[in-house]
Amino acid sequence: MLVATIFAAAMSSGVVAGGASPAAFNGMAPEQARLQVEGPSFQGTVAPTGTKRAESVVWWNDGSWWADMWDAHSQDFHIFRFSASAHRWMDTKTAVDRRDNTGADALWDGAHLYIATHKRVRDMERAVGGSASYLFRFSYSHSKHRYTLDDGFPTAINHYRTETLVIDEDTTGRLWATWQQDSAIYVASMPANSRTWRPPFRLPFPQAAVTVDDVSSVVAFSGRIGLLWSNQAAGEDGFWFSIHRVGASEKTWEPPEAALAGGREADDHINL
Repeated sequence: MLVATIFAAAMSSGVVAGGASPAAFNGMAPEQARLQVEGPSFQGTVAPTGTKRAESVVWWNDGSWWADMWDAHSQDFHIFRFSASAHRWMDTKTAVDRRDNTGADALWDGAHLYIATHKRVRDMERAVGGSASYLFRFSYSHSKHRYTLDDGFPTAINHYRTETLVIDEDTTGRLWATWQQDSAIYVASMPANSRTWRPPFRLPFPQAAVTVDDVSSVVAFSGRIGLLWSNQAAGEDGFWFSIHRVGASEKTWEPPEAALAGGREADDHINL
């Protein structure tokens, strides 16, 4: 049986804390803490959570860890809650994407849970049209410990199968999404309190002309939105980063800077 395994390890060894001398720790054994929990079966899809590299579907809320994971019985993705007392993932029965072989990225902003989902393509495959990528928005009930899908959702972000699709939210509540399509880095946004995404556009820089194996990610910080993407194309090899300042036109982005360039360092592995 195919099962998901959640594994976390923490280790401290030779760490100097509080200004103590390293010699003070001589002879002390390193401390280790390990936790391994077998998750639900993912028979019927390619991965238990549907995530890949830049994507994440685990979040913390109301004293618990939550995850968007595959339910082998109903053959679709549900929201699960980790029970520390039972030492296992509990299915809340709240459905997300009902399609198999989808990827996802989750964002909990303290008020709403956003989950972006998309049909996946394999490594080295081009993005393929005809399959919608969706944004789901859920509200949370503290008394019931459950998420409920909001009216008007899901809403379509694009209509492509892609390798990854990542979302984040700026300080105005505008959501941003990014992915690679047609060997270019694409961006789309949805204003706060809207249910309609603005038309996607290519990032307008030569460094954003990439290969079919490249990916992108997005991060919000200090009144800005940042895009990080890989580029394995000859002459532009590296990881590039561009900034959009909140309040500017959605298509206004600063010239990209090389986060890491040269030496054939780039690949499709990004996590922000």
